[in-house]
Amino acid sequence: MNIRIILVILTVCIYGFALKPWWGEYKTQQQTITQNQDQITALQSKLKDLKELENNPEDADWESLLQKIPVYKEQEQVIRDIKRISESSGFTFKSLSFGTATDTKAKAERLTVSLATKGPYDKLFYFLSLIQQNPRYLGVKDLKLTSQTQDDGERRAHLNLSLFVLYQQ
Repeated sequence: MNIRIILVILTVCIYGFALKPWWGEYKTQQQTITQNQDQITALQSKLKDLKELENNPEDADWESLLQKIPVYKEQEQVIRDIKRISESSGFTFKSLSFGTATDTKAKAERLTVSLATKGPYDKLFYFLSLIQQNPRYLGVKDLKLTSQTQDDGERRAHLNLSLFVLYQQ
């Protein structure tokens, strides 16, 4: 009789201390995987659309193209876009600077944007996906990433990013 009680107590302890915390973490990881798979599917669809557009340029949606590559620099809109992307992903930008150049390959003017930003390391891919999903095309020219673990155990990403946007001139 005593052995059965001990086995029941032991089983409850094992469940409470080992399996229950593991199960919660498992569910969280499973949700993260599902979200990442959804993002991958969306990106694959966009890639497929871009490849089709590359092969059939006469089918281009010129209104959409004009939104991605506007006629003017619209530097203020770029700042608003970067601010929105940063705030949505939990990042803050420390510095921001602009420059101009001519992109002979694209036959357009190029506005270069250099920024330094920091935020939670686990939101880094979300930050980059928001840049990729921005209505106006934001190209990544250069990216430098460093990470640092805080005293509270949180991992922070420090990002120096060089972007470019095209505009017609």
